[in-house]
Amino acid sequence: MLSRTIPPAQTKAIHVYGAKAVIDGALASARSFIDSKSSIVNIGNENGLLWPLFFSANPTHVDQYEIDTCATALGFAATLGLEGGNNPSPQEFITQSLITLISLRRPDGSWPSIQVRPEAGPQAEMEGVVNDTIYALHALVDGGYLEGPQSSRQPNFPESMKKHRIFATRVTWLKSTILWIQKNRLNRGWYYTSTEFMADKTQYQPAVGPTASMVLILDRLAGELNSFSFSEETTILVSLRDEAIAWLREVQHESGGYGRDSRDLPRVPHTSIALIALTTANSNDADLSIMRATDWLLSHANSRQLNKLDDSDSFDEYSQAIVFDSKTFRKRIISHEHPIEPLVLRALCSAIHQQGVSSLGKLGRRARLSARIFTYIGLVIRRQEKDGALRGGYLSRRSLERERYPVYWLYHTTIALTQARRLLVDGKISKIRNIVNSLSVRIGLVLVAGVAYASFVKNDVSQILSITLLGVAANVVSFYFTRE
Repeated sequence: MLSRTIPPAQTKAIHVYGAKAVIDGALASARSFIDSKSSIVNIGNENGLLWPLFFSANPTHVDQYEIDTCATALGFAATLGLEGGNNPSPQEFITQSLITLISLRRPDGSWPSIQVRPEAGPQAEMEGVVNDTIYALHALVDGGYLEGPQSSRQPNFPESMKKHRIFATRVTWLKSTILWIQKNRLNRGWYYTSTEFMADKTQYQPAVGPTASMVLILDRLAGELNSFSFSEETTILVSLRDEAIAWLREVQHESGGYGRDSRDLPRVPHTSIALIALTTANSNDADLSIMRATDWLLSHANSRQLNKLDDSDSFDEYSQAIVFDSKTFRKRIISHEHPIEPLVLRALCSAIHQQGVSSLGKLGRRARLSARIFTYIGLVIRRQEKDGALRGGYLSRRSLERERYPVYWLYHTTIALTQARRLLVDGKISKIRNIVNSLSVRIGLVLVAGVAYASFVKNDVSQILSITLLGVAANVVSFYFTRE
């Protein structure tokens, strides 16, 4: 797969306008874009909603047996994250989305990537996928599935799904998913799929992406259930989360980065995902891992280095089983893209909240984090389409024309830009502060150069040349540390 270069016409400098105004404009454009992308699908006797995985200027019909779990979960979650857009009936919209997600779940508690078409055979089904299960769970929580009996956000399910009206029944329904998550671990982490169809489990090992993503949903589910005193389920979730975080700390590369797994060289998207997961932990060990991962990103993910990344950094590939009966199955290749810019922005925004990252270690880490966040706000918004039928969508690194604007890019950019906006509103990052920090570093280095000059040279013509060279050198060094 070849990456597509962004044309200069799509570039909008973040420095021309206030960052908050630029973010608000990008989110508003995305909101208008996502509003019209869902379609109604018949689920039994009820209407559900689905979203396409890839947005197109000329969308094609998607029938009931081409429902994509990732697309529907992330389309639903992105719409909610963008404040519901202009949907005239939020409750109906939420209910129909939840109906689709609930119908897609397998009997074992997992979610497959798509619902298999009928011509594949009456017994054909896809195995559960870790990422799709995670996306579905996030969407369910976003839609209020775990809201308590007294909450006004409780879903209003139809009569055919009346068991889901009862909160305790909804928790019981999710228990099989928790058991599936627990059962399909490798070591203390997860691979991309279930372990059921692995011919030899010893040939597989946990992958950083699914494991880090699992940490986030385990932490979220534990928080939701703990507030309602489901102690048994909460204990399981917390234990799984903490063991996964411990595994992430152990497999961190000596440079501070993360690859696809413990044997791979560090890569930008995998380090970003791991850093986001590590920030959910609250311990000195995790804090050290956070600082090392943050420093690695600051050193390996500036705007120039980003242009040098190839497809091996952007895509992970794995095989998913399609089961035709209890004894026969075949596998198909899944190509999972990591939306690099929004993932890095999410990681940097998560890291700047950590006290250790801001106050310990290398001098100027907080200033560099703040400056890099502004850089990535611009890089993310550069990938947003500014005109035409796809205005508001985000350009991926996929090479096929029909796959260039996927829903997962819109989902991750919504989260990333919302996080960055919150940092701006709370005053945790500031463009003015970045300029002051830059000037302070430059002035400080020039003063050091001046003191060195006064100490080691006498008053003659050569002094002028010496102090000039020292001043130039000081500014070169200061530019290196404050260039972004």
